[in-house]
Amino acid sequence: MQNITVEQIKAEAAMLGFHNRPMDELVKMVKSSIHDQFQKNETKLKTKKAYFSKKIEALESKNKSVKNRVGETIVEPGSILMALSGLLFCSLLFYGGYIDSLVAGLLCLGLGIGGAVIVHIKQVDSDYWKPVLFTSLACLTVLMQSFIYYDNGYAFFKAFLFAVPFGIMCYFLNENLFNSIFSFISQSSALWHRIHQKINRFRRFYNHKLLINTEKRMESSHQKKELMIQKSTSYINSHYNNGVLAANLDKKNLSVNHFQLNGKGNSYAN
Repeated sequence: MQNITVEQIKAEAAMLGFHNRPMDELVKMVKSSIHDQFQKNETKLKTKKAYFSKKIEALESKNKSVKNRVGETIVEPGSILMALSGLLFCSLLFYGGYIDSLVAGLLCLGLGIGGAVIVHIKQVDSDYWKPVLFTSLACLTVLMQSFIYYDNGYAFFKAFLFAVPFGIMCYFLNENLFNSIFSFISQSSALWHRIHQKINRFRRFYNHKLLINTEKRMESSHQKKELMIQKSTSYINSHYNNGVLAANLDKKNLSVNHFQLNGKGNSYAN
């Protein structure tokens, strides 16, 4: 509906009052015009409210699933330490050989995990030869690193001492590789579910805050609209009553002969 000017409302209300006609249609038209002014914004706010409500409902439903997963997993410091130690030893073995060459780094890493892979494939009958295999791989690692340090200018004894930690890491990594992998997977999953739960709670809080803000904006818009309707209705009533008064004066054929305006005499008559 097109906007109605104040002068049009004023003239229409006065005319209705002068002719003693009901002003329901005029009031209805003004109210409709005011509703049209707020309709676009209110529709937008209603859409936002529906969106945030559905979002919160979905997050609450998701929270139940995340909560169940959190209950199914356990964060164990020992498992975390096992996972980190495996990752650390893999990195150190590779980096220690990589200082000399990429091939040496890959060889160190291969010796550190190769035994664990073999034992995992042949785990049924590996109990008696597993320590021998791991010790042999550790000795090969020490020997290889000793020659690398010796070629770099270190004395053989010093090169051997520097290489011993690589043998120890190789043995430990072969012994605990799959335990480290499984610990890493389980603890990563447990930690992720707990982080996910925290994120989900924050998202629910944030969306709930946005929902409350949208509801407040809707309430403010509604109050503003009602205030405008009340003012417009009061304005219409005022000019309608002026029209009624003018009609009564016309019916009584009253005349005003003289009155003072700014100190000057003025004469008027109906």
